[in-house]
Amino acid sequence: MPRTKVSMNVAVLMAGADPCSLAWMEMRMTFAHVFRRFDLELDPSSPEELTFTEKFLPLFAGGHVKAYMTPVSV
Repeated sequence: MPRTKVSMNVAVLMAGADPCSLAWMEMRMTFAHVFRRFDLELDPSSPEELTFTEKFLPLFAGGHVKAYMTPVSV
């Protein structure tokens, strides 16, 4: 399969010292957008305490956290 311009761009993104830095930046921008544009309120049925189990990655072991999102008027 011949290399295309798209595959070359992906290879450049993966060649850096931290290949996940772009993904982390996009995630931070997404959260910043949500927190700026919406008021968040926890649902009373959400658990009082969040419990995690220790694995290779932390694993959430409790019930789901529920929240209401209300658009902020600018």
